[in-house]
Amino acid sequence: MIFALPVLSQTADEQYLVGCAQYIKGEYVSAAGSFTMAIDRNNADYRLFIRRGASFLKAKETTR
Repeated sequence: MIFALPVLSQTADEQYLVGCAQYIKGEYVSAAGSFTMAIDRNNADYRLFIRRGASFLKAKETTR
């Protein structure tokens, strides 16, 4: 038997926290994606752009 659970859309703040957790774990590419999703939900929060930029920079540093 298979149960389907509805996928709940996360708010920008929830997506921000997911991105922060990924960043702390060193998952910089995933973090950048999470911050991008948060920006899609709330593009007025400057923190999202700063964190996404930091994630892109860290991702580039780890691929050298």
